[in-house]
Amino acid sequence: MRRTTSIFLAAAAIAAFAPAGPLAAQDANVLRACLIPGTGTLYIIGQNGTPAACLSGAHVPISFNIVGPAGPAGPAGEAGPAGPAGAAGAAGTSGTAGVAGPQGETGPAGPTGPIGPLGLQGSAGATGDAGAAGLAGAAGAKGDAGNAGVAGPQGEIGPAGATGPAGSAGPAGSAGSTGATGATGADGSGLSGYGVVEGSGDAVEWTEQGSNLYTRSMGCGGGKSPLGIGVRGSNKLDRVVEMYIAGGIGNWTVRTTGSGIAGVQPQLICATIGGAGDDN
Repeated sequence: MRRTTSIFLAAAAIAAFAPAGPLAAQDANVLRACLIPGTGTLYIIGQNGTPAACLSGAHVPISFNIVGPAGPAGPAGEAGPAGPAGAAGAAGTSGTAGVAGPQGETGPAGPTGPIGPLGLQGSAGATGDAGAAGLAGAAGAKGDAGNAGVAGPQGEIGPAGATGPAGSAGPAGSAGSTGATGATGADGSGLSGYGVVEGSGDAVEWTEQGSNLYTRSMGCGGGKSPLGIGVRGSNKLDRVVEMYIAGGIGNWTVRTTGSGIAGVQPQLICATIGGAGDDN
């Protein structure tokens, strides 16, 4: 676009100085112009309203063919689509009859015809062989329950079953009746230092035997001997199984309610006997 603009600007500027009147006849297929070196400006000459020749000897004359020479023939194009069918021609004259051809093959059987009317009933045929057994039918609905049968004879006693697990501990029994009064003891003039020795209520002092059963042994200590035995417990104590003194040692077996043994305390009544007591 820049080159085209330069051409027209130059042509307009030169037209002001071009001589008036028609130019000499020119080849209509040739377009002549002049190139100004250094600027690249191109202006047309030899046309109406343009210079007849280059305005300066330094300008380079150039000519262009408006229509180029014919090129070589191109390759043949593909065949076009077939045209529409022409109108039907007139019927020709009938030809002579040809020789009869050989007998053709038998054609396929035709379709089955409709069913004919019902014929008369024939006589009964002989009895055929027994057919194969049919498939088993579906199960029928469940019938009503029958009447109860007669009771059978008493069966033999079966073997004894295995021993069941131990039941839970029963409630504490009522207090027994007061025992008979014991014989009069020896003169107590040889006893001194009476006192109650009470064991701690720590659970670790007791030995658990299972099923909430606990045992414990304890002596008086301090050179004293046990004269009596007892136990003091919290609401955890269910019952005292046994408690006794043997060899100067108190022994207890108790059962709890199942919430541990802590708080249950054994007790001994201790004294010094004739100055020689049990070191336990």
